[in-house]
Amino acid sequence: MISFPKAKSTTLSLAIALPIFLSGASAVFAYRLVGRVEHSETLKPISQEEEIGKIFEASALYKQMLARKNGPTVKYMIPSWLAGVWMRQQMTETSRIQLPSGARLKPAGSQTAKVRDQFGSYRDAHGQIWQVFEPSHGFGIIDKGDSLDYHAVGNYEIVTMGLKMVAVEVQACHAVVNKKTKKLTSSYQDEELNTYAEVSDSFLRTDSSVKVFDTRGKPLLLTRSTSTENKIAPFTPTMAGPPKPTRQAAFGNPRSK
Repeated sequence: MISFPKAKSTTLSLAIALPIFLSGASAVFAYRLVGRVEHSETLKPISQEEEIGKIFEASALYKQMLARKNGPTVKYMIPSWLAGVWMRQQMTETSRIQLPSGARLKPAGSQTAKVRDQFGSYRDAHGQIWQVFEPSHGFGIIDKGDSLDYHAVGNYEIVTMGLKMVAVEVQACHAVVNKKTKKLTSSYQDEELNTYAEVSDSFLRTDSSVKVFDTRGKPLLLTRSTSTENKIAPFTPTMAGPPKPTRQAAFGNPRSK
């Protein structure tokens, strides 16, 4: 049985940007401009097998997650107003819909959701600010006491929707593993759409939508929430320039929930 969180409170601030600059591609100094972003109807299956109860490291899901971790490093350009460090203290879940039935469930409402978002890795010779994403940074383990929650980002994209709005799209897969037996107890995928709108130089409105899918890519749940973020530090480069692609072959250490 899959156990879902009441709201998605962690934002990953990195992306695979199709018309933006990918590692090994020629430079394109332009943003991807669109009017809206929408959830996928279905996702690509990450495993066709029923693997609940299997030793996680012997599962097809484990191999798929490792493959995501070892993907190519990418970078993309971001607007200057988004660059910097932002802090969220609280979020309000406004809707929760069971899929595919469309049944409306009771939303979680307001809750503490402390999140620190940092945008911008370096500034190039033209003054443009770039965000660098290494797949290992979108990959990790959360220690939940009796179990470990593994997660791996498979696709991440940033979309500029106008002068004052940016959307970050993330697709990830999750595996919950019993600490004692090392067996897989549940697994699922999710797609998170976060829209950041500049209200002032130091204040953002964030609208988030999370759609949960099973490992075969069929939709299960859709939640929507809203929050605000305050800028706590200006943009400071964390890198001198774009990094070389890196590879890692194993999971890192778990962090506490």
